[in-house]
Amino acid sequence: MKRKLATLLILVLVFSVFTGCTKTRYKSDGVNLTLEIEGEGNVDGLREGKNFVQRGAVVDLKAVPDDGWEFEKWIGSVVENKNRAETRATLTKDSSIKVVFKEKDPEPDPEPDPSISSISITEVGEMEYRFRVSDYEGDIDSFSWEILDSKANLITKGSGKSFTHHFSESYRGEVITAIAFGHFNGDRTSHSKAYKLP
Repeated sequence: MKRKLATLLILVLVFSVFTGCTKTRYKSDGVNLTLEIEGEGNVDGLREGKNFVQRGAVVDLKAVPDDGWEFEKWIGSVVENKNRAETRATLTKDSSIKVVFKEKDPEPDPEPDPSISSISITEVGEMEYRFRVSDYEGDIDSFSWEILDSKANLITKGSGKSFTHHFSESYRGEVITAIAFGHFNGDRTSHSKAYKLP
């Protein structure tokens, strides 16, 4: 009986020593990787603060920015490529890395398409009228004009932001249409206005 008890005690002691050695060896084979995050985002598979990993492990790193943010760089001597969002680190000792996210530049407001929104027609003499682009938007390089009669026949053409035309008496009381064309980068916009000559 005493022999069985002694054998059992030896087995328990050996098991305890073996188990303790295993835990100690596991701890000594691990290192701490401390992650710091600047900006808004995270790193796949790691949490901010301490992460325990096997010594000598190659850890894949993937920076994931939050909406409105973008990856900028990694800081830390263990990181292989500091300017790529996806890279890796080889860990042989306790190490620290930092991932930096920066806010994206706001999208610029799109420029409005050039357009003409208003034409003024002014009598400057007997049956003589000045046609003028009085309101427009965008980068319009030049302006041209067409003046049509009530049957859409061309009466005259002009150019410039404004131009003047003298109508013959035969057009008195006629409804004419002034069309202003704005030219920009090979494209064209237009605006028209009907006007009854007195």
